[in-house]
Amino acid sequence: MITYLFPTLAGICFGVVGLSYRLGQARGLATPMVVLHMTLAGVLFFGFRLNAESFAVPAIVWVLAIVAGLAQYASIELVAAALIRGPLSPIWCALNLVFVPVIIYSRLALGETLDIYKVAGIAFAIASVVSGSQRSADSGATATPTRFLPYLSILVAALLCNSILHGSIKHLDAVKLMAGHGSFFFCIMYLCLGLPILVKLFATGFGGTFSLWGFCTGLLAAFGSIAGFSLIAASASAPAAIVFTFSSIFSLISGALISVAFFREKVTVWWMIMLTLAIAAVIMVSIS
Repeated sequence: MITYLFPTLAGICFGVVGLSYRLGQARGLATPMVVLHMTLAGVLFFGFRLNAESFAVPAIVWVLAIVAGLAQYASIELVAAALIRGPLSPIWCALNLVFVPVIIYSRLALGETLDIYKVAGIAFAIASVVSGSQRSADSGATATPTRFLPYLSILVAALLCNSILHGSIKHLDAVKLMAGHGSFFFCIMYLCLGLPILVKLFATGFGGTFSLWGFCTGLLAAFGSIAGFSLIAASASAPAAIVFTFSSIFSLISGALISVAFFREKVTVWWMIMLTLAIAAVIMVSIS
């Protein structure tokens, strides 16, 4: 039950994070400000669960937490750089393909098996994400990339950076360290994500932009992020092909439904194709 339920709920929670970004944008609030409030809440939430003994952790937990946090920050910067050079749709596609590197890692490094149904499900999931990117293109983000190779390099880098956190959770669970050191890992991860944003905001003169709306949207993002990653960590022992495909697909579905319900985005042919392929992916991955 947990194998399927927790990743599904995690994906919905990640969709809530996307909702918070959209709500921030509606009030002219930059995404880094929402992320900064989110990271503060994450540090406090997981920090309050620590004690003196919590800091006696293996070096690999420190390393992966720091790298994962900095990689999340790098992903934000790479998305901003990609938006300058090209359309939104390929970026949306790259960010939602986060499950692919994790599944490849789990297959090669951890020896997890992939039967024909899961392979088919992953293929449907990739096709659903690509269709979702076409949906965002239909919304008007159709600029032509100025230089293809640099643009493609940025997209690949954003995908890999966005995958590091998920891969770290999977690895720590595989070596039996997530259960005992999860709170420490997430606390340091959120800290390493938030500090570069804080430094940059102050350095560029945005230190005084804290607001009640930013705090509220940040709290909403924090809820989605903390709950989502906690659910992923709780189910990480299950096959990556199930956990990370389910979370990505349901994040995609919830984001699409939220966009239609709250932001009046049009239900296009690509939207229907995306939803159909997502359902097919869930069915195929669920077959054991």
